Amino acid sequence: MDSVPKEAYWIGMAGVVPYMATSLSTVYAAWEINHAATTGNGLFLNEKSAELMLHIIEPIQVAYGAAVRVERIGMPEMH
Repeated sequence: MDSVPKEAYWIGMAGVVPYMATSLSTVYAAWEINHAATTGNGLFLNEKSAELMLHIIEPIQVAYGAAVRVERIGMPEMH
């Protein structure tokens, strides 16, 4: 790990930022749906808008998670 240039660490961290953003958005959308179901209306979004947002974000989050996982474990070398 000491032989890895510091720039590579920063590039790797930049790849994690979109995953964090989608993760936080997923948590917020789920909270908004629950809040709307409990109180009758959401804080910033209505229940249907939050549900649509959740359905859009989920596959993006899964794709980012898979990319981060592959980046983290490394791809096997092809011979």
